[in-house]
Amino acid sequence: MKKILLITSILLTTYTVFSQNSYPPLKEREDLSMYMDNKWENINKEFYEEYYNQYLTAISKNSHAEIGKSNTSSLPWNLILKQNPKTFFESVVNSITFQNLEDNKYMFKIKRPMSTEEINEQRTTGGFKVKDNLTDLLKIKIMSNTLVNTKKNKKVTIDNPVMQSTGSWYPKIDPLYLEYCYFNYLDNINDIEGDVNVQISLPTEYEVTEINQQQVGQTIEVTKELKIKILAFEDDALHFEILDNKTLDIDILFNEEKGGSYSFEVTKKIYDFFRMNANLDFTKFTREISKYSDSATEDKSHDNIVHVYTFQNKIDKFYLYRPIEKTKLTENLTLTLEHSYD
Repeated sequence: MKKILLITSILLTTYTVFSQNSYPPLKEREDLSMYMDNKWENINKEFYEEYYNQYLTAISKNSHAEIGKSNTSSLPWNLILKQNPKTFFESVVNSITFQNLEDNKYMFKIKRPMSTEEINEQRTTGGFKVKDNLTDLLKIKIMSNTLVNTKKNKKVTIDNPVMQSTGSWYPKIDPLYLEYCYFNYLDNINDIEGDVNVQISLPTEYEVTEINQQQVGQTIEVTKELKIKILAFEDDALHFEILDNKTLDIDILFNEEKGGSYSFEVTKKIYDFFRMNANLDFTKFTREISKYSDSATEDKSHDNIVHVYTFQNKIDKFYLYRPIEKTKLTENLTLTLEHSYD
């Protein structure tokens, strides 16, 4: 989960804490270590350890990280170009069911036609590897329901109404179709009856901003409402600021095929402190950071947020994107819960 470090009251004396247009170079991560003083007795030691780890992440990079393998075929806008979203969506609308699976699970089951490539692979090898497909982009949202627990005579509340593919698939006897499941959970599902009104949606176009390492220091207009500034983008490190006190209300994807990322969010004021004071051991860091105190009453609405990422491998570009709402395929349906374990 991303965490926002919101610390107030600048009381630093000997340390530089002001906004900079440029920062010192990122340090090699292998040259850094978390210095722990065994005599540190502050009850908030774990609190400071977490922030010190964020500090080390923000000032460092790993130039020896492996180069990530690009996997552009799975990007949502490329999936749409390779496949026929209208045909797929029609198959979903005509096949979707709402079923009790087991162990307090319920699911929406859909059926999609196999591609010619999948059919040929199955006939040749007796099976096939399920590749990236439009099931990952389909969303099923429960708009309302009449579900009732018949034993308790109590209306059922669904806490998480939006579902996406679990990645599970169930080949059927029919060799031309595959079935996919979209899971969620309901307590005592065997005692539940009723209907759900669902909205099924599938994007057919996206607005996409591609950002590369040559744009460090630049301000980029992602949408009319969203601008970002790239503060660092090198090897396995990426930092960018959301300008004008906005939030990142758009999806982000990276171009590497493997690995993962660690990320957190920090106020620009604290990010500047991190970057401009890149030689603090744990004891010095805790002494200076302790001069800040959390305040539930202070208005922090005027400080931009910086997103800090570190990856398991090197990347050279990333994408900020969102569906174009007016081009989405949507359908509203009423489905009855079926108690089936097939």
